[in-house]
Parts: sequence; structure tokens; C-alpha cells
Amino acid sequence: MSWRSWPTLNIARAHLAGQDGGAALAWQLALIAPGSVDHLVVLSAGHPVTFRRTLQQREKSWYMLLFLFPGIAERWLTEDNWANFRTWARHPDADEVICRTGVSGLAHTGPQLVPGQRPPESWVPPPPQLPPVQAATMGVWSTSDPARTEIQMTDSAQNVAGPWRYERLDGPGHRMQLDAPDQVNALLLDFLPPDGGPTASPLPDEYLLFELLCDGRYGLNQPASASRVAAAGVEGVGACPQ
Repeated sequence: MSWRSWPTLNIARAHLAGQDGGAALAWQLALIAPGSVDHLVVLSAGHPVTFRRTLQQREKSWYMLLFLFPGIAERWLTEDNWANFRTWARHPDADEVICRTGVSGLAHTGPQLVPGQRPPESWVPPPPQLPPVQAATMGVWSTSDPARTEIQMTDSAQNVAGPWRYERLDGPGHRMQLDAPDQVNALLLDFLPPDGGPTASPLPDEYLLFELLCDGRYGLNQPASASRVAAAGVEGVGACPQ
């Protein structure tokens, strides 16, 4: 099940939580369906308007430009038994990611990593003009993240009309939900309304938390139905097929 199934679930409003590419999807959903997003939690990746505002962030996001050239990224990542992928991704379970993803799956690993999705020229224009996010939003950034700058997250406050909260985790790397699951879960439980309320407007009894964790280990857009989050985004998905 993916977030595209949302309209079929008869859930009027939802809490969204996303990390990295999943955070980008969560931001987009909050923008295009503001009446459907109650609370928004974005880990690592800031608002689309602020994300690539600085040269430092563009330098850290070099791989996104690489993936705009069809076929090049797949070739580079898979050379020498995926050596470049292992070095670049720094994933703790690289073998499992490779097993689950494979070359054919590289085009589906995330919204910013779809080869040929946009032309390279898309990096030249200024950031898009977008309305502010209306949902109560919490942004979380980790100090050892090699791919994201802090300012692209903190500046996101300028694009949120609803209540804004920023949390800085000292120590964890890019995949903070793996490096510090207890800290991440504690923030989620503290930020999301207990048992679905109180909120700014009445909500149905059932809530949906979309775990948009854009990570090869968990797959893309794997949602979990819950009114509270016991262990958001840290469970595996079973053994890799042999």
C-alpha cells in the first residue's frame, strides 16, 4: 500500500512523517492537500523552497544532479560489485539494499533519484514559489548528516504558516531513524497528538501515519496505520529473497 491509496481509506486527515526523500513527498502532500494533513514531521530534508538555496547544500546534493542523466547513475553505482554505491550510500545494510533494489529498482528509490525524471536544466531556475504549509510541522535535523545542511531545515520555518517546531539531534547521521530510533520515536510521540487529539479541527477516530522513509531497506512509501507511533520506521521488512 502506498500514499496513493489514501483516497480509498476514507480517512479525512492524516499525520505524515517522512525522512529525506520521504520528507520531500510529505512536504508535497502537505502543499497539494492542506486540508488532509493534520501534523507533519520531516526528518533531514527541508521545505522545497529552502532545500537548495545555498551553495553548500547544492554541493552536498551533487548526486541528485547525477541522477538526472539517464543510465549514468546506474552504471556508476553498480560498477565493481556496487563499490561506489557502498561508499556513497554509507548504508548499514548495504547488501540487503542491493539485494532488494537491484539495478532495475534504482529508478524507484526516491523522488529525487529517478533517472531522467527532470532535465539537468531543472537545477538552474530559482526555487519555486509555493504557498506556506498549513499543518503543524516539526523539522528534525541531525548533526552528523553528510548530505543535508542545517539551514535548509531551519529556514523551512519561513514557509510554514502553522505551528513550527525544530529539533536538532546531536550525533546521529543521515539515517537518524536507524542511528537513534529511541530519540526519533520520542520526538514523534511528543509531537503527535495522543489518541488523535486535541487538534485544530475535529478528526475521525482513525488516523494514518504515513512512514515515507525513502530507504532501500524499507522500500518507498510503506504506510503504517496507527493513532500513536510505537516504533515508527525502524522495523525491517523480512529477509531478503535468495
